[in-house]
Amino acid sequence: MVSLCSLFDRDSRELLVLAVALSVLLAQDQDEDTVGKMAAFFTIVGDTLALFALQPNLFRDCRSLCPPESETGQEADTEEDLNSQKTP
Repeated sequence: MVSLCSLFDRDSRELLVLAVALSVLLAQDQDEDTVGKMAAFFTIVGDTLALFALQPNLFRDCRSLCPPESETGQEADTEEDLNSQKTP
């Protein structure tokens, strides 16, 4: 399986072609409103990544807000499981 990070180890021309191809695939059969929403979404993603690159501590601070990843093979707690763990 190809790592997502390895996609970005290419030269800028390859990344440009990849970005254009992905854009074409995403926009295919979509109306203008949907394409505009996707563009806004990916602009926010790009701006956030740029901010994390400029201020790496922000990324570390944001990660500390996320709950820890569950161990592989373990199912997420259901509402019933959570209720049974509450003290009376």
